[in-house]
Parts: sequence; structure tokens; C-alpha cells
Amino acid sequence: MDVVAALQWVRDNIEPFGGDPDNVTVVGQSAGGTCVWALLSSPASEGLFHRAVVMSGPIVMIDIADHHKFTPDVLKAMKVPVGDVEALAEVSNDVIVGSKMQTMLYRRGEPYGEMSRIRLPAAGAYHTEFMPDDVLVAMSNARVRNIDLLIGNCRHDGRVAVLPMPLPKLLAIQIGNSLFNGLIGNTKKERKTMIGEYKSKLPDSDSYTVLERIQSDALYRMRSIRAAEIHSDTSNAKTYMYQFEYETKGLKGAFGAFHGFDAAFMFNNLSTLGACLGDESDVAEAQALADSISDAWAAFAHTGIPEASGLPEWPEYDVERRQTMMLNARSEVVGDPDAHIRAIWESRHS
Repeated sequence: MDVVAALQWVRDNIEPFGGDPDNVTVVGQSAGGTCVWALLSSPASEGLFHRAVVMSGPIVMIDIADHHKFTPDVLKAMKVPVGDVEALAEVSNDVIVGSKMQTMLYRRGEPYGEMSRIRLPAAGAYHTEFMPDDVLVAMSNARVRNIDLLIGNCRHDGRVAVLPMPLPKLLAIQIGNSLFNGLIGNTKKERKTMIGEYKSKLPDSDSYTVLERIQSDALYRMRSIRAAEIHSDTSNAKTYMYQFEYETKGLKGAFGAFHGFDAAFMFNNLSTLGACLGDESDVAEAQALADSISDAWAAFAHTGIPEASGLPEWPEYDVERRQTMMLNARSEVVGDPDAHIRAIWESRHS
């Protein structure tokens, strides 16, 4: 709602600053991308923006009814009476951490519904006044049909869940397998089947790599593809898809095309990546791509078409061709990249 208020301010005040209130683009990465999905889904934001860019934005929303199941137990653990907003405002960080709310989500029997399965207390809520429907339902609403969308993710988004763990790989795999279970399958059997299908499609990958790939697809990629499908099918506006493929060379390539790295390229501010980029020749290669990406994003915000020197012509996305811009040292357009992996997810929902 704070973002809606900011957009209302832009609508009412941007013209004296040289801006155009009828040509507003919202951009969000990661949690910011989830915020953009929420804006697209909310009646409160209707007419406040005209284009949207979602970069590795998880579509993870939970029914408000399940939030209501979970919240009283969290408040009880923090010794805060239900409805006492002032007492809640005084709770310290130590008390919040001490509440062990994440541990509650592992209780047997899934007492909190979707919250127990997805295990993400910070997930947004739908079936509310601000957000009446889940994102994938809202994507076909009339208010979204005139908004141009640019959607994408990083090849190694899922590495953010496994790489930082200072743990033996086997333990990291076990922990990773317990994350966001509801996005992979609602039962242990479904999750085991999903992991087995990935291993069969990626026979040369070890379990650690398979886990990373599942995390990338479950949390970031597959629901974004579904949103692009719905938007391209039901809207009058343009839909574009990308995948950030550029694998950084520094630190022995440990980070690769890591979650959030596309944002550094979009802002043309590669210094934020530090040693991840590699040596001088690697930096020069990355800089050329950053120039193209930043120009393409600016062009999309201005005209609705993401075009830039250094990139091939970027076609719109549709379900027949699924043409996706693969952003790399030599960027190219690929139809239906990783179709064999997408087929796994389609079979789950058919």
C-alpha cells in the first residue's frame, strides 16, 4: 500500500519535474518483483502505471485464511495479546527471533495450510481487499490487459538457497529439500517424484545442482512463465521474457548467473559485484552486456519495446513460440528454452 501511495504521488506531482504521469513503469527484483506482482493483482493500483518489469520475482502468495491460522500462535510465542498493535510495535528483534516462528511451520499435520507447506511467513496474502485474487488468477483481469510486461529470471537464482550454506553438501541438500515444499509438491511422494524427474532430465548433474535447479524453477521461473502465458493470451499489451545467462568468472565461477546479478547489469553498476566479475577482460565483456541491458530496460520503460545495441531484435512472447531473450556475452533469442524441464511442471498441472 505504501507503493500505491508513492505511485499516486507520481501521478499527481511528476509533471512539473518533467515526467509523464501517463507513461509510468514499475520495476522490481526478487521481493521487489513480488511487490510488482501484487501491484498487478490489486484494484488499488489500477491506472497508476502502464508497464512493469519483474526480475526474479517469486509468485508466492498465501490465502489470508492460512495467515489467520498462523498469526495467533506467533503472537502467543512473543507474549503479545491478539489485537494489541501497540504491544506488537514494542517487540524487540531478539523476541521475534526467539519466537521460532519458522520452526512452527514444521509441525506435523500442516496446521497452517499453505503456510505450513510453503514455509515462508513473509509471503503476501490474497483474498483481501487489497489483493482479492492470487496473482495467476488476477493476471487475466481487465486491469492488467493494457500493461506491457517484461519478465525474467537468472539462470542460477536457486543458488541463493544453497551456495551460502557453510555446510557439507549432503546436509545442504537435505535442508534445501525442506524449503518451499509446497511449491514442489504437497506430499512427500509428489516431491520425491519431482526430484526423480529432474534427475532423469539432468542425468549429468549431481544432487546439489539438481536441488539448485529445482529451487530456481519452483520459486522464480515456472510461475513467471505461467504468468507470461496468461498475459500474452489475454491482454492487449506486449509480453517479453528473458533469462539472464551470463556466468560471472570470478571466485572460481562460484556465483555464476546468481540471483540479483541482472539488477547490477540493469543499473549499469557492475562495481557492486566486486570480485565476482573476474579479471580485466571479464569485466570488459560484462560491461558490454551491462550497456545493452541498461539501454534495453530504459527503452522498454520509455516505449514498451526493449531494444538496444548489442542485442538481437527482441520478439514478443507467446505460447506457440515462447521466444525468450537469453542475455549473455552473445545474447540470442531462443524458442522455449529448457522445454524438457517446463514439461515436468506442465504435467503436474494437466
